[in-house]
Amino acid sequence: MNTQAQNRETLIREIKYRKGQRGLKELNLTFAKVDDALLQAQDDVTLTLLCDLFLRAPDYPLLEWLLGDKPVDPQFDNAAFALLQKIQRQAA
Repeated sequence: MNTQAQNRETLIREIKYRKGQRGLKELNLTFAKVDDALLQAQDDVTLTLLCDLFLRAPDYPLLEWLLGDKPVDPQFDNAAFALLQKIQRQAA
């Protein structure tokens, strides 16, 4: 396996782990929809941004951003967040 493929698989494993480690049921319901097929379909940049979002964004602000209650922190307002918003809206 080449380095790029290894990095991609590491990102996917990290995202899968972190999506199951949240403290809010509402986030867990949204993140449960982030499955293997969805992750495999993303480019490396989006996977990196998604991993960063899952690792660094606090639960309550993330939920408020997804629900549209507060503006998204500029550091997380990117393609990964847009993907989560789309998933959350489909789940509602």
